[in-house]
Amino acid sequence: MTELKQASVEAHDLRKVCGRLKQSDVFTRMKRAKLAYKQAIKTNRVDEESYFSDELNDLSLSKDVSKFWRSWNAKMGGAKISPVINGVTDSSLIAQVC
Repeated sequence: MTELKQASVEAHDLRKVCGRLKQSDVFTRMKRAKLAYKQAIKTNRVDEESYFSDELNDLSLSKDVSKFWRSWNAKMGGAKISPVINGVTDSSLIAQVC
C-alpha cells in the first residue's frame, strides 16, 4: 500500500509541474494512481472488518467466554469511563442532576 501511495503522490506532483491540465496523459496517470490507492485502502478496510468479525465469531462458537470478552474489549476499547458532572460519576445520578 505504501508503494501505491508513493505512486499517487508522484503522479500528483508531476501533474503540478506540467501545469495541471485535465485533458492529458499526466492527468489520466494521476487519476489512475489515485483510484488504485483508494481501492487498496477500501480493500484493506473490508479485510480488517472481515477478520474482526471472523475472529469474534470463532471465539463465540468455541464457547470460551473469557477469550471472547478479552478479544471484544481489545477491539472495542474496553469499558467506557463515565463523565464527571458536578463531581458525580454515576450515570443514573448524572441523569437525575441534569
